[in-house]
Amino acid sequence: MPPVVGAIGSFIAGAAAALGAAPLSLTGILGSGAYAAGYAAAGALASAVGALGVGGVIALGGAVAGLFISAPQTPQAALPSSQRQIVRQAVGYRRKGWGTALGGGQLLFAGVKGSSSRWPGGNNYCMLVAFADGRVSKWRSFLVDGKEVADETGEVSVDDYTEYLRFHARNGTENQTAFDHLIAEFPETVTEHWRGIGTALIAAELRCTNDVYAIFPNAYRTELGAIADLSPVYDQRDATQVFAHQATWEFSRNAALVVQNQLTSPLRENGLAIPVDILDLEDFAAAADDSDREVPGPEGQTRKQWELSGWGAYSETPAAILKRMMVCCDARLRLTSNGKIGIGMGGWQEPTVTLTDQDFLEITQTRGRFVSGTGTVIKSRYTSPDHGYLEQDAIEYVHPAAATYGREVTTADFLMATNHGQVRHLQKITAYRQNADIELECITGVTGLAVIGERFIRIRSDLEGIEGTFELSEDWEYLINDHGNFIGVKFTAISMERDGVEYDELTEGVTPPEVLASVESSIAPDTPTLLISGSGLRQYFEISQSDTSYVHQIEIVDVTDPEDLQTGYLWLEPGQLSSSTVLEDGHEYEIRAKARTVSGLSSPYTDAQTITVSA
Repeated sequence: MPPVVGAIGSFIAGAAAALGAAPLSLTGILGSGAYAAGYAAAGALASAVGALGVGGVIALGGAVAGLFISAPQTPQAALPSSQRQIVRQAVGYRRKGWGTALGGGQLLFAGVKGSSSRWPGGNNYCMLVAFADGRVSKWRSFLVDGKEVADETGEVSVDDYTEYLRFHARNGTENQTAFDHLIAEFPETVTEHWRGIGTALIAAELRCTNDVYAIFPNAYRTELGAIADLSPVYDQRDATQVFAHQATWEFSRNAALVVQNQLTSPLRENGLAIPVDILDLEDFAAAADDSDREVPGPEGQTRKQWELSGWGAYSETPAAILKRMMVCCDARLRLTSNGKIGIGMGGWQEPTVTLTDQDFLEITQTRGRFVSGTGTVIKSRYTSPDHGYLEQDAIEYVHPAAATYGREVTTADFLMATNHGQVRHLQKITAYRQNADIELECITGVTGLAVIGERFIRIRSDLEGIEGTFELSEDWEYLINDHGNFIGVKFTAISMERDGVEYDELTEGVTPPEVLASVESSIAPDTPTLLISGSGLRQYFEISQSDTSYVHQIEIVDVTDPEDLQTGYLWLEPGQLSSSTVLEDGHEYEIRAKARTVSGLSSPYTDAQTITVSA
């Protein structure tokens, strides 16, 4: 008997024990409602528990696992640009966030204090905004009307606003206090009980004088926002963290840990409320290690393999948010050998299962272009830190099949991804799936259970003339006969080789979209000035007309051979405004620079300067 058969039985028993239900019964599991999202068939299966034999136990275990593995179609998510707006209607707007994101929030209070003593002159217009449910790990910057005007402390640093605007914040902790300035300005309304426990809050004071519309043209509809590191998540790899004590959790963008958080978060946080005992924490830890693996990133940087950032509104179903997360790191939930739910991240996984003719009851194959909506060009949007944590079009990915079939455009958005290299990897996987050479519909006997929990398998069929590596779809199902006995597995698979799944930034990467001038005038730093000097092979670079708190990037492109451009980068950390490097004799270079804030906003590049190096 394949190990997975025992795993499914263990899963049923473990799930029942964790939820206080009777063994081999889904009543307790389904009663919570958390498992019902996205899996309507589970109820019918639950009603048949008593009539099923051993085969029924297998099918039932697979049904529960299928709730997670066969997730619903990806819903249309709210764009990041809409998340920065303040919601002013009376009905409360609630949301939870992960990673680093830009947001506005729900307006809780607004009032004007005439002739306020808190300003040298004028009235004090005060706003209180609920930024997010739960704890904010770190504030990065604050915005007014889309402009980044204050650092993580709330200190306003933009000259136009220094005498007209103040920010205050609360991180959403259990012991936070009310804002003293609101109590002082509005004692008849605001009291010390306005603590907002468990809700991250932003408070702003706007000085209103005769020229208020020159400073705040939107007047009482002025928008407030912030860029912040959002919810802390549990990381079982850290011995100092305890699942039952959220105060010990730390911030992380790690995709596996973010997915784990959504699975285990209670219903009041719009999570799936899966008991932690049902999750294979060791499998999730291994996936977290995979997600943390450093790989080459765009523009000479390194990046983590899989990270997630973004919002989940409480108006969405928990399953919809989960699906959006998994799409942005190509993850799949799976049943592990110890009968629990684990996770596999995107990327190549060496096949460990091979099926041959003796395993199959039936194979139907289709060759050629068969996938509905096949696209040779993948266009995507992602959330770009360089563009103020707003949605941005990624550089399109063109599959080699476009040379034969022409440009057929398909859209696949990855709005919880914030790195262009990660998005390009996802685009490539999407393109190769849509242009697979072979699709199989397979029915196997009992031995087909070996594919459960696998993503890639090898299939060798002399009868059908098939030999190669295939990626399993997520719509597999168990086959039960009229007597309640398990008789096989049905699944579909597409041909997929390692080259279609792996991504190498060094050979396949492209330059991310640049910041446009229209963005420069609002939220991005000003373009710095770059001075190049030196004689011989060593060249010196100096940045001026820029803030020392910025990170500066110098791009050096060897244009000696137009057919083989070579690009390198120098990174100047905050406080460092000069550097040097040795270039090659007789080579011609184009050099430019840009500034970047600690929160990730970039200026446009300087104009490229061309130099020829001679010893």
